[in-house]
Formats: sequence, structure tokens, C-alpha cells
Amino acid sequence: MSEIFFGKTSMGGINMAPKISVVVPVYNTENYLDECLYSIESQTMKDIEVLIVNDCTPDNSMLIAEKYARKDTRFKILNHNINSGPGAARNTGMDIAEGTYITFLDSDDVYPLNALENMYNCIDCNNADMALGRMFQKKGPNGKLHPVQYIESRIKNYLRYPYSNIRLIPSYDFFTGSLTNRIFKLSLFQENGIRFLDNVYHEDIPPSLETWFYSKKIVVCPYIIHFRTIREDDQNLSITQTFNRKAYFDRDIILQSIYDFCLRKASPENDLTALTIEIIKRINSTTENMLSKVIAENYHEITKRWYPKYKKKSESMLEDIQVLQTELFSEGDFNEVFT
Repeated sequence: MSEIFFGKTSMGGINMAPKISVVVPVYNTENYLDECLYSIESQTMKDIEVLIVNDCTPDNSMLIAEKYARKDTRFKILNHNINSGPGAARNTGMDIAEGTYITFLDSDDVYPLNALENMYNCIDCNNADMALGRMFQKKGPNGKLHPVQYIESRIKNYLRYPYSNIRLIPSYDFFTGSLTNRIFKLSLFQENGIRFLDNVYHEDIPPSLETWFYSKKIVVCPYIIHFRTIREDDQNLSITQTFNRKAYFDRDIILQSIYDFCLRKASPENDLTALTIEIIKRINSTTENMLSKVIAENYHEITKRWYPKYKKKSESMLEDIQVLQTELFSEGDFNEVFT
């Protein structure tokens, strides 16, 4: 990877760490990137750095990024030598981030005007490891905004709990899915070695589990902090709108990553087995729903050959974790009696 930096945040000749690092992976989004970067530039929170990671984009996106980097020293561009996917791009941004907090924005999405300020106030004032907020979405550039329902329902449910730290909620209710409606302490990633999967679709699922697991305090930010775009160009759909062979085969990699993490870190003193059981069930449910979107040319390969093997493997992993949970629970009881 080669790096290009434009400017350095400073005050009185002394380099100052920004409050928030915003990581923006870029690949083939020239029709969306200007609005994305403008929404960051216009934020009411000014003490930020913006890490634009060029994942070998083949279009004119970098001309747009360079326009912002030349006029605003908070914007920095990093270039990949090989296209490695949004996970690798996020890792690249994380590796050089200097903010106290970090958040991730897809290059076809935008922030409301005060999104970063609201996120910062929520996480910093509560000394939390993570804060998550509301997300709305629109179809196309002129579409009407409406809430992302699974996020909206979760947040409304969390606000009903009698305590502010939602890390204390039951494991079956923990939040998975998008990471772009959240802000984190950068140290949460650094101290626990949390990384995104390289060159994998839906690469943020394992970090979604790991960040929740390692967090000691998680709070809800009750504001709309993210506008997601549903692309209308069939020739340039986002990963979440793509259902090619890779979208299915990568489920095996995701599942294995989560399974391995649980085997390494589960103990009688934590709730990782319960979290893992819940997330595997959700992955399996989503994967089954994806079968209705298999394109015709891949239908037999995916539904008749790949999916039965995937289902058998996932069920076996689920059983393993359930057995491990029973063993750890019994061990915990034993230790409690004899200590």
C-alpha cells in the first residue's frame, strides 16, 4: 500500500490528535462520493480526520477525493496497490487513525449535519466503548428517506430497558448488522486486535460480534446519524445488494471466523457462547432468506450443492458451541462450589 497525505491537523505548530477518525473506503462510487464527502466536510463537529482509502477504484472517484484533500487538511488519501475489498480498506484506515474515536462511512452514504457531534457527545459523555444510533435510507439520489426497520426496532427496544448500558442486556437481544451506524473508541480495536475480513462480502459481521463482546459499556444515541443509499444502477450495485456466487461462498468464511473466535475466547466468566449461538442463528436465517435471490445461472450450484453443505456445517458448529456452553457452565458451577 502506498500513502498520500494532504495536510496535517495542527494547532499552534503542535500536532493535535483529532476527536474522531472517519474511515471512508472508496471503490467505484464516483456518482455518490461528492455528496458523501461534502456531508463530512459540513459536519458541525470540526475536530475530525477523514481517511479516504482508495481500493484501486477504476472510475473518477479519486478526482473527487483529491478536490477535498487539497482544500481541507483534515482529508487524507491512502491508496491500495491491490483491490482488497472494504474490509481491508477499513483496516488500512484503522492502522493510521489518530482519533480518540473511530467510525466508518461507506462512500455511497451520507451523514446528517450534526451526526458526528451527536455520536461524539453520546460516547464521550458516557465514557462508553461504543454508541449506536438510528439509520435512515433512501432509494436513489432523490428518494424519500425512511427508517431502516431492523435498526429502528432494536433501538426503540433498547430505550425501554431500565439501564443505560445496553451491554448488560440479554445476549439474545444484542445488536448485529451494520457497523456504520456506530462510533467506537479506537482503543477498542487496537487493544483487542479486532480486524475486518479482507476481500469478503459482509466483512463486518465478525467485528460486530467482537466489538460487542469486548465492550464494557455501550450506549444508544437516539438521533438519526446515518443516511444509507439504495443504489438503482443494476450495473453498479453495493455489496449488500449483490447476490453472486461470492456472496454465498463467503458465508463459510464468516461462519468459520466467528466459530474460531468463540473457541479461543469463551470462558465461564463471559457470555461469548451465548452471543455466538445468537449470531450464528441470525446468519443462518439471513442466508436462508438470500436463497430467494439467487440468480438463475447459479441456482442449482447454490441451492442444491452449496447450501446443503453450508447448512450441515453451520448446524454442526452450533451444536459444538452449545456443548461448549454446557461444559463451561458446569465448570463455572464447580469452581463456585469449591472456591
